[in-house]
Amino acid sequence: DAPKLSQKQLEVLNDGSITLPLIGSIKIEGMTINEVTIKLRKILGTLLLRPEITLTLRTPRPIRIALMGEIEQPGLYTLGKRENLGTAGAPRVSVEGLPTVVDAIQKGGGITNMAKLDEIILQRKIPGDKLEYAETKLDLIDLMFNGNQTQNPYLRDGDIIKILRDKH
Repeated sequence: DAPKLSQKQLEVLNDGSITLPLIGSIKIEGMTINEVTIKLRKILGTLLLRPEITLTLRTPRPIRIALMGEIEQPGLYTLGKRENLGTAGAPRVSVEGLPTVVDAIQKGGGITNMAKLDEIILQRKIPGDKLEYAETKLDLIDLMFNGNQTQNPYLRDGDIIKILRDKH
């Protein structure tokens, strides 16, 4: 019952915020849809008796990641929900869904023959204003030979993938 606040579509801006009439800019970067819903209900609760909010993600924004180390084409990459991936000399494959570590490696042309596959480093920014990263080690050999999907996590915007050199 508040036409000024009823909108069909909101866009998340590059700075991680949305803008609502009467309220202004609200930072939602790094939040889940459920977390944003709770935050908006709390803010709108100061203006309305019973704020009803339904949020759905219409179009996910492509993510930007960095590939470093023993990768054929290291650099910064953008990965979307639909990608056409492949390595040199191999057929290209169309992939749909959230991008994973393996998708990113394919986008970078694959690994070099010096890559240490049992110790891929994934760094992810910790939410907040500070530039701090959490780090985990992934074992792609476990993924390839045992099918352990936990070694191929979904990527988030700003992730850094480091492929170390095998010392053997």
